[in-house]
Amino acid sequence: MKNIAQTQTKLKKGHAFGFTPNNKDEWDASKCISGEPTLKEVAIDDDLGRSNKFGYRNVVKPGDENRIFGVPTIRSDILQPNNKSVADPNNYGYEPQVIELLFPQKYTNRGLS
Repeated sequence: MKNIAQTQTKLKKGHAFGFTPNNKDEWDASKCISGEPTLKEVAIDDDLGRSNKFGYRNVVKPGDENRIFGVPTIRSDILQPNNKSVADPNNYGYEPQVIELLFPQKYTNRGLS
């Protein structure tokens, strides 16, 4: 095989090809994915479960202690339309799970699961 001078045999240990940033403390792709949250950022919000919009309060009246506020995420309380519009924001329970979107099976693109 002919050597066409495309290899460098004298590379330092730990050498990596590509751009070397001037500031080593900059965020990279790994830090963007995993992040470095502080305790304040991962703490539970003080207003969790309470409305902070004026005029909308989740106040339970006497005799109504079992009331559920809001709408379920997966809508089993309404009928699923035969043809779902792209403008319909409701989830009827047939959408794929997150794990299926992140790690699809081998032949999913061919309609097999």
